[in-house]
Amino acid sequence: MSGPDDSPAVFIDACVLAGALKRHLVLSLAEAGLIFPRWSEKVLFETGHAHARIVSNEEGRDGAGEAARIVTALEAAFPEAMVPVEMSETVQLPARRLPDPDDAHVMRAAAASGAAFILTENMKDFPRKVLSPLGLYARPTAELLGSELSRRPGETRAALMAAADRLRLTPGRFSIALQRAQLGGVVRRLGL
Repeated sequence: MSGPDDSPAVFIDACVLAGALKRHLVLSLAEAGLIFPRWSEKVLFETGHAHARIVSNEEGRDGAGEAARIVTALEAAFPEAMVPVEMSETVQLPARRLPDPDDAHVMRAAAASGAAFILTENMKDFPRKVLSPLGLYARPTAELLGSELSRRPGETRAALMAAADRLRLTPGRFSIALQRAQLGGVVRRLGL
C-alpha cells in the first residue's frame, strides 16, 4: 500500500520507536509525507517499556513518565497510524513460524494495515520466507533512510535536518549521533 507520490505505508516496530534519534528521523519522514506510519497498541506499549528501560539508569530521568508522554505524543501526532486489534486478528498467519512467536502481533498488524514493509532493527526476527506469503518484508532504518535519500534527496534531507533541529543537534553532534546509531551511511549522504 502506498500513498500520494508513491509514499509507502510502513509498520514501525518498537525497537525503532523506543530510541529518540531513530524515532525522530523516521517520524520526520512521516511528517514530510514520505512515508505513512503504522503501529499497534502492543507496539506502543513495547515502545514505552523499552524507552523506560533505556533511561532507567540515568540520574534525574523519569522513565515511566517519559514513556507515557512519548506514547501519548505518538498517538496524538499520528492518529491514523493505529492498527485496530480487531483488524489484526483477522489476518491468517502462514504455516512457517517466526523465530520469536511473540512477534506474530507485528506481522499481523503490518499485514492488516496494508504496510509495504516492517521497519525494524531486529532483522533476524522477521525472515523473508515467513513474511513473503503476506506480501511483507523487513527493512532496517539505515536502509529506509538510504533509499529515501536516493529517491527524494532534497525532501529527505530537509526532513532529517528537521529532526536534528528538533533534537537540538548541531551538524557535528548530529553526525556523531548518527554514527553511534550505526547510521554512518546517512552521515556521508547528508555531507555532514
